[in-house]
Amino acid sequence: MAVPGNTVQSLTRTNKREDLSSIVSMIDPLSTPVLTMAKKTTATAKYHEWNTDVLADAAANSHIDGDNDAASASTATVRPGNRTQILKKTASTSGSVEAIDLAGTKSEMAFIWSAAA
Repeated sequence: MAVPGNTVQSLTRTNKREDLSSIVSMIDPLSTPVLTMAKKTTATAKYHEWNTDVLADAAANSHIDGDNDAASASTATVRPGNRTQILKKTASTSGSVEAIDLAGTKSEMAFIWSAAA
C-alpha cells in the first residue's frame, strides 16, 4: 500500500495524547463473568492502555479472631497496551441481487458487512 506524498500520518506526530482507560479490569474471565461481558471503553488514540488487577485468594485473606492486624503486601496493577489498526473492506452488489428474494438474508450487502464485523 502506498501513501500519497505529503500525507500527515499519526505515527509522525509527537503531540498525541495518552490514551489510558480509567477502568481497572480483572484478567481472569472465569472469576469475573459479569465484568468480562460488560462493555469496555473506546480507544481514542493509536496506542490504548488499561490497568488490570487480580483478586487475592480467599485463603490468603483469612485471619483468626483477635489476631493483630499487619499490613499485607500489595501488588501494583499491570498496565498492558495495544495498538489500533484500521480495517477496510470494500464490497459491491448489483441492484438485481438486492431486489431478488434471497434465502437467509434480506440484503446481500448487509450480509457482507455483517460478516466483516
